[in-house]
Order: sequence, then C-alpha cells, then structure tokens
Amino acid sequence: MSGDELVAPTEVFVHAVSGALERAEKAAGRSRTAPDHRTAAMAEALQIAAAIAGCDGSISDLECWAIIEAFAPHLPIVRSNPEPQLLRTTDIFQKSRPWILKPSRVANQIINAAAAAGDVSDGLTVYFHHAIDYAHAVASVGETQPDELTAIAKLRATLLQAALEAGVPVGPADGIGLGQDSPSTAAESIETVLAELDSLIGLAAVKEEVHLITSLARIQKLRAERGLALTTTSRHLVFTGNPGTGKTTVARLIARIFHSLGYLEKGHLVETDRSGLVASFVGQTASTVREVFDEARGGVLLIDEAYALARGDERDFGHEAIDTIVKLSEDRRNDTIVVLTGYTDEMAILVDSNPGMESRFPRTVHFADYTDAELIQIFGQMCVTHQYQADDGARQAVSALISSAERHAGFGNGRFVRNAFEEALGRQAVRLHTIATPTNDELVLLTAADIPLPGWKSD
Repeated sequence: MSGDELVAPTEVFVHAVSGALERAEKAAGRSRTAPDHRTAAMAEALQIAAAIAGCDGSISDLECWAIIEAFAPHLPIVRSNPEPQLLRTTDIFQKSRPWILKPSRVANQIINAAAAAGDVSDGLTVYFHHAIDYAHAVASVGETQPDELTAIAKLRATLLQAALEAGVPVGPADGIGLGQDSPSTAAESIETVLAELDSLIGLAAVKEEVHLITSLARIQKLRAERGLALTTTSRHLVFTGNPGTGKTTVARLIARIFHSLGYLEKGHLVETDRSGLVASFVGQTASTVREVFDEARGGVLLIDEAYALARGDERDFGHEAIDTIVKLSEDRRNDTIVVLTGYTDEMAILVDSNPGMESRFPRTVHFADYTDAELIQIFGQMCVTHQYQADDGARQAVSALISSAERHAGFGNGRFVRNAFEEALGRQAVRLHTIATPTNDELVLLTAADIPLPGWKSD
C-alpha cells in the first residue's frame, strides 16, 4: 500500500478551509496573506488527522505513513519524523486528542466571524462539512476502529454545539465544492438528514447508534472508491422497544441516509407486518414475501411486530415467511435494507427461530420509553405543528395526565400523546360548539377542560 490515501483529501480540505479562513479574516476586519491561511489550514488538517487516528491510543503504521505522505512536504514536525516509529515519539497525537471535545482556534475563528456577520456564514458551512468529510477520510485508512467512529460523532457534536451557542447554524452541504469522492455530494446532504434525526425529542442512544452506522457506511464507501479492502457487513437491523418510540421515523431517516450515500436507489420506506406477508394457502407465502421485497427494492423494508411470524406450530405459514425473509435479505442485501421491529423479549425469540437470522440481523437498536418530560415536550411540539396554544392550566393538565399513565409493557409513548392531543382537539370542538363565531384566539387555545383527565385510556 502506497500510504498516499490522505494526500488528495488533505488538499481538498486545505484548499476549502484556507478560503473560509480568508473570508473570516475579512469579516473581522483583518487581512493576512494566502500562504498564512494555507499554513493554518494545513495545521488544522493535521490536528484532525492526529485526533482521529490517535483517539484510541494506538496508531497503526498505515495511519502513520498516510500522515507522513500527506503532511511531510508542508509541515516541519512531520517532515523531521519521516517514519512511523519517529512520528509516534512526537506529541501531535496526544495534543490533538482532547481537541475533539473543544473547537480548535481555526474553528472558533470561523465561528466567531460568522456570529459577527449576524447570519449563517458560508465559511462556517464549508469548514464544518469539510472537517467531517476529512475525519471520515482519516478513519478509512487501515481498519476502521469503533473508537474512531465515536470520535467523529464527538467532533461533529462539538462543532454543532459551538455553532449553536454562537447563534450561527450550519448550512446544508449542497454546492460548497466538496471533493468528488466525498459522500456529501449526494442530492440530499447526509448532514441534512442527520440534523433532522438530532432534532427528534429524546432517543439519545438511538441517535448515537445511527450516527455510528452512518459513519461506518461513509467510510466503507470511501474505501470502495479508492480500491481498498472492504469488510462485508450486514446493514439489516432489529429495532426493539414499545410502540410509539420513533422506530418508523428513524427507519425512514435511515432510508434517506443510505440513499444519500448511493447505497439505495430510491430511499423510500415500505411498511408491512405478518398480515402483509403470510398467505392463507400452502405455497403462497414465499411469493407474497417476494412481492413485498420487490416493492421495497431500493429502499428500506420495515416489518412491524415481526415476532408474530414466529408464533404458531411448524405448520404455521409464518415460518415459511421467516425462511424467505432470511434468504431474500441475503440475496438482496445490496439494494434493500430490512428492519425488523417489536418488543425486546419477543424479538430475541424471533432471531433464535432461524439459524440464519442472527448473521443477517447482527445489530439491534433499542428504543427506550420516553420520559415524562419528553412526552410533555412532544405534546408541546404537536401544538406548535398544528397551530394550537396550550395555556398554563392545559400544560398542568397534560403533565398530570402523563405522570399518571401506567407504564406497562406495550405503553404507547408518542402514540399515547398523539391520541391525547387528538382527544383534546375533540373536547375543544365540543366546548366551542356553543360559540356562534369563535375568534382566532379561541380556535387555537387549549384549556385544562380540553385535556383528558388522569386515568384516561387512549385505546
């Protein structure tokens, strides 16, 4: 292996970020020469490379050679340590590692300039997307480690939080001139979809898992484009948890993510369950399952309450459906992602019901129940979305309703809140029925009288 895997990505990053630095300098009323900007951008690239490669404390020879090839012609600290054993004696890896949790001087300079300009800065958008793409390029050198994926997620979160605190949100990646091999050149920016994921209420562990899945897919794409060895991994998933915890929403986002990466042609979501897969007569179930897979080709197939397929005796056609799903999930692994959803214990039984199921569905993502505070926030979000306003009494009534809800197995979570919201709208309509011409304020206002009382059953 030549060790030049980072040469081209480094040049793309440095060219873009040096331009962003120049714009930041002008916005701050300062002006430095182009070589100064380029040197600062090159040092920034080294900082990212060292932080990602050294995040686990173990830097491989491949990673060292890639850094040497990319930076030795430009930076003295690398040029004077031209072999892996020498490069490891420097402090660049140790110094750079904590930087993942705190924006660098260059990042802060661009963020502050964007804040001073009072709007979304082109320079900030350029820096953010190129930094994340470059971090993925570094992680694609050699065998990608879980710690590297975690480090990329932390870097992304750090930059987004710093931008948020400065009041300058990052713009979409479209049209900022990323490198040709960059995954962010897709029609819909991955960051656009990930931002939508991050905006969901709760689901912290789920978001972290999806970010890791996304980073791994991006790195695999980079390695494929560069002719590097690939590790065959299954993209099929098992989602466990109670109803109403966002499983379908996240599956739809995953479809869009893999469409952006070019793995899925359409990026759509097809939902089904046992009733849509199991036929009534011998020999029909396999063809029914194939038809559903045909419909989902190029996207994600979500099989809800998939554990129901494993119920019944050996004569039950659900077992035929499972056998066919296992076969087709392997045969069509390159153009269809299958997501199986259901309760945790029941899904474990399903995975154990077929010898091939575990290898086809190696990754399980658990969707925990929402907290009371999160459910209250979801109710408030529904009010905003549908142009309603809850007064203080209504908000207190919502809190009382949610805190009194019995958290049994199968609790509806977001579905419970949605049903409560719809019930409130119905009660408001009855309350306003006696008013001949309600005002706009009356039409949008929800009061305590509209909210179901504690103990109300949503189904």
